Parts: sequence; C-alpha cells; structure tokens
Amino acid sequence: MNNRANKKKSKILRDVCTESIGFIELILGLVTFFFVISFDLLSIIEKPPGVFIFVVISAVVSTAIGYGILHYKNWARVLLIFFSGYVIALKALIYLDVVQLTGDIIAVPPPYIKDIISILYHLFVVIFFANKKVALKFKA
Repeated sequence: MNNRANKKKSKILRDVCTESIGFIELILGLVTFFFVISFDLLSIIEKPPGVFIFVVISAVVSTAIGYGILHYKNWARVLLIFFSGYVIALKALIYLDVVQLTGDIIAVPPPYIKDIISILYHLFVVIFFANKKVALKFKA
C-alpha cells in the first residue's frame, strides 16, 4: 500500500510541476509581450528594432509553449527542452566571453542574479521534461 501511495504522490507532483511550468511560461510570455508593446507605444522605453522584434517573438513563443504545456502537447515539451538548453548554452558562452551582448533586455535585477535563476530554472526544465514518466503524459 505504501508503494502505491508513493506512486500517486509522485504523479501528483509531476502534474503540479508540469502545470506550474506551463503557467510560468504563459504568464512570462504574456506579460513580456504586453509591457514591451505598451512601453514602445507610450515611448517609455524604446528598444532598437532588432531587440524589439526579438523580444516580441520570444514572448509569443513563450506564450505558445506555456499554452501547449498546459494542454500536454508534445511539441511544446520538445520546444521547451530545446529553448531551455539554448538558454543554458548561451549563458555559458556569455560567461566564457565567447558571446557578448551589447545591451540588457531587462535592467533589474542585477545580471548575475537573473542568470543564476535562469540557469537553475532552465536546467530543471530540461531534466524534468526529459523524464520518461513526464514525457508519456504528452500527446504527440
């Protein structure tokens, strides 16, 4: 009986983590999109056109991934693993001074705090969504 209870708790925890990550991605995408567009329209913060387009596209992709994760779509799981791996690799290249950014997309909090949070979050996402038990829940 104890083994069955542990399996049920593990399943519930996996579902909660999946839905939390989906919600985080959805909210981050929507909030980023809203603020970047609003700030640009109101001339509060103007970004160079390339940065503006990059941020808007990233926000739309994040929103779509969040929606897909919440609906257990396999394409969203695969995209999230890919982009999380990409973020981790990019952060490593930045800290190895192979890649240099010419400006911050977001100025607060300090870059090292954002980077630590980002790396830990994306590392968790890659490990979590690569898990076979989690992957089986997603529809192809």
